[in-house]
Amino acid sequence: MIVLYPTEKILFKQEAKIILRVKLGKGKIEGKGILYITNMRIVFEDYKQGILTQFAINEMHGYRRKRVF
Repeated sequence: MIVLYPTEKILFKQEAKIILRVKLGKGKIEGKGILYITNMRIVFEDYKQGILTQFAINEMHGYRRKRVF
């Protein structure tokens, strides 16, 4: 679940799939979840891994949660 800033509003929310390719190591990250478009950023949240990536004005963040066994 994304946490919104005080003035942030969700403009678009839809279930989607994403594939992120990693150039440094040969691999890719696939996810199925919800794509959010707000008035401040674009966020993709995977059902199992949480927030995989988000784009804000002049910023790009990528996240991946490590599994703990």
